[in-house]
This record gives sequence, C-alpha cells and structure tokens, in this order.
Amino acid sequence: MIGLAATTSITGGYRQASGGLYLLGGPLVVEGVASLTGGTVATRLPSAVNYLAGSIAATLVRGGAGSSYAGVEVDTGDTPGLALRGGASGSDLVVTALNHYIGATLASLTNSGSIASGYGLFVAESGSLGSMTNSGTLAGSIAAIHNDGTLGPIINTGVIAGNIDNLSAQALQIRGGTLTGYAPDSQGTITSNRGDVVLGGTIVLNHYVGATLGSLTNSGSVAQAYPVYVATTGSLGSLTNSGTLSGSIAAIYTAGTLGQITNSGLIAGNIENASAQGLRIAGGTGTVFGTLTGNGAGRGTISSATAPVAFTAGNLLLDDDIVATGLVVSNTGAVLRLPNSASITGGYSQTAGELALASGTRLVVSG
Repeated sequence: MIGLAATTSITGGYRQASGGLYLLGGPLVVEGVASLTGGTVATRLPSAVNYLAGSIAATLVRGGAGSSYAGVEVDTGDTPGLALRGGASGSDLVVTALNHYIGATLASLTNSGSIASGYGLFVAESGSLGSMTNSGTLAGSIAAIHNDGTLGPIINTGVIAGNIDNLSAQALQIRGGTLTGYAPDSQGTITSNRGDVVLGGTIVLNHYVGATLGSLTNSGSVAQAYPVYVATTGSLGSLTNSGTLSGSIAAIYTAGTLGQITNSGLIAGNIENASAQGLRIAGGTGTVFGTLTGNGAGRGTISSATAPVAFTAGNLLLDDDIVATGLVVSNTGAVLRLPNSASITGGYSQTAGELALASGTRLVVSG
C-alpha cells in the first residue's frame, strides 16, 4: 500500500495490478494513461459534508485519455448513513453518492428521481436540512428517512418507501404523498425516540408504529386500510387528529401501547383495541366537536376485548357503537353528543361530562 499525503502528479502513465493506493489529501493526477486492473484505491471522506445522490463525492485518480479502472477495488471507509460507489467517469476514477447524506447545512433539497439504498435520506447529527421536497421515489432498506440532526418540513407528492426514523428532539413534519414499506406489499415503521412526527395534507399511508414514537399528529387526510396501526411491538405516546383518519378496516388499530387519543377532526372507521391497555379518547374544545363515525355510509364500531374504554375530555360526536363485553365504558369528563341511537355491549358509567341525545335517539346499554 502506497500512502499519498496530498495531491500527487505523475508525468507519464501509472499501472496497478495489485497492492494499493491510500489517498490522504487529494487525488492522484496522471498525465498519461492510468491503468488500474487490480488492487485497491482507498480514501476516507469527511462526515460533516453534504453528499447528494448522483453527485461525485470525490475524485480519486485523474487520468489521461485512455485510462481504465476495470478490476480495481475502491475503499472509502465507513461513514454511517452514506452509500457510495466507485467507478470510472470519463478518464477519472471517482466515488459517486447513491443517496442523500446531509452532514453540514443545506437550505433545501429537491428529489424528483428514484433513490434506492440503505438510507434514502440520512441527516447526520452534524447536519441541518431546511426543507425536503420529494416528487420521486425515496426508498431505504434500513430507513427511507433517518434524522439525527435538524430536518425541516418534508413536502411529499411522490413515494417514501421504507421506515422513517426521527432520532432528533425536533418534530418531523411530513405532508402529502405515499408512505409505504420498502419491499412490495410491506409496511414501514415510524420511529421517534425524542421528537414528534406530524402528518399533514392528503397522505396514502401504509405504515405502522412498530417501535417507540412519542406522539403522532395528523392535520391532513389519511385514507387506507389502517391509517394508524400500532403493532404488538409498538408504543405510541399520544395520537392527535384534527384532520381525517379514514380506514376501510380500522381507522385506528392497536395491539401494543397507545396513549391518549385526542380527536377534533374526523375518525371514520372502526377503532380496534387488541391490547390489554384501555382506550382513552378525548374530543375538541370550545365549539369544536370531534367526530367518531363509520367509513362510508355505515356506522363504526369501537371495540376493546380485554380493557375498558374511557371518554376523558372535550367534545365528541359519537356515531359509533361500542363493544366492550364484560367491561365498562366510562365518561369521566367528555361531552358526548349522539346524532343517532347507539349501543354499548358492556356497562356504562358517567362521573362527569355530559351525554346529549338527539330527539328520538337513545343509548342502549347491555350491561
């Protein structure tokens, strides 16, 4: 292995069939033909830099006309989150970025192409990206979006395929587009160790909370089989909806840990609780009523097999039936307005709040 501490020039040609070059401070400049058919060319790239997909991250060898690099191995070290590929570009040996890596400051980034790598977008702890606009495909086998630094709003009219990891303390805002899994017919996971995730606009959503997420806020329109799905391995601290959650199977499904649901918008579809933790639902404030109803023309069902259901606060227009067999549905402070007759399979307890029935309607309680 030959180490070069700075940019080095060769007047003439250069051949390498084995062994290697270690470039510490710049490229090897060859005025004649550079022929590298084996061995290794190694370098280390700084991490506090921005590398955008398709751009040349570094030039390793600048060769003259007729230079060839077939057979040489390129070693760029390990920069977590950065995907690189070495190869020829004209007469040069270069390293090209395969994904978007933000290690410094960048005001905005637009992606209109197709990126498929370990990470589609990786914002390092040292990185700051003001905003991201995606009209193409951002796919990551590990995570489509990974944020460990500062990441502004994501405006998505394309596809984000893969997990979304927010390890920063900030709120991650995503508006519009399609969120799905990396593999066909799969689901992605939203993970947030410290910050929140805020969804807005019209989103085609096919993901679930399979890890820990502090809170999820929806102010847009999300329509899918399961707009919000908390897996058995998932933990969602709170869910706040001021938009629309529309689920053809269930608007909200939880088999894991789900905290307070606060709804000042529309939840259209069933709410299914398959966990041992009770459901806690609150509504809007002031003159605002959150609506709980069915998907389409039918009525919805709130079901909880092993844990109670509680309406804790706020204003709710309740157009769902409730199935909590052998359990108690309680109102501890909410205003429940029933536009149509409703049934509760189970008991009903009210210690505060209000139950307001439209003329001619009734609440039928089996317990």
